[in-house]
Amino acid sequence: MSRRSRRDRSLWVVDPARSAIRFAVAVGHLAGVQGCCARFSGLLVWDDRSGQPVAVGVEIDAGGVVASQTQCDLRLHPGDFLDVETYPTITFGSRRLDVLRADRIRVSGALRLHGVVRPIELEATLAAIDPRPDGCDTMRFTATTDINRYDFGLRWSQPLDGVRIGDRIHIELDIVAVRVEPGADLGPVPAGLDPILAS
Repeated sequence: MSRRSRRDRSLWVVDPARSAIRFAVAVGHLAGVQGCCARFSGLLVWDDRSGQPVAVGVEIDAGGVVASQTQCDLRLHPGDFLDVETYPTITFGSRRLDVLRADRIRVSGALRLHGVVRPIELEATLAAIDPRPDGCDTMRFTATTDINRYDFGLRWSQPLDGVRIGDRIHIELDIVAVRVEPGADLGPVPAGLDPILAS
């Protein structure tokens, strides 16, 4: 498979140092458990003729998912919850992108989490595109979605401080991506992002 950009499309690589993926799970009526993903990578394909996105994908190292509550953090990685030894990565790949208006996009795709693949939708906002003379343009966008953890087999139900943890996980992405020069060789790409390169 070619790992080089097409002439009519540009490839953008997520910059983890300037990006963030966060999550929150309600405990009772509060957003009691919050956390972030410390290690991830991502790609975005942009149609330069239409000025619209074509595909987007993200791969997360499940072992880098960290919760704010120590009690939950200790149970995230073993079989209690994510079971990272069996399912070391979390991946999302778009299947359809609908432009709602100039800066708003509905991203429909498949999320693979805990060995389960299910369709989800994200509401994304293109915050800014910063052209640079050297061609290393940057793009910033945000996106949000909510999933039901039971849909992905995340069934740990031990109360936290005597209060039941909620079913829904709220996910927020704040992403900065850098444009790759046409014809640039990306080198090794996580296997979960290969379908994005084929877009």
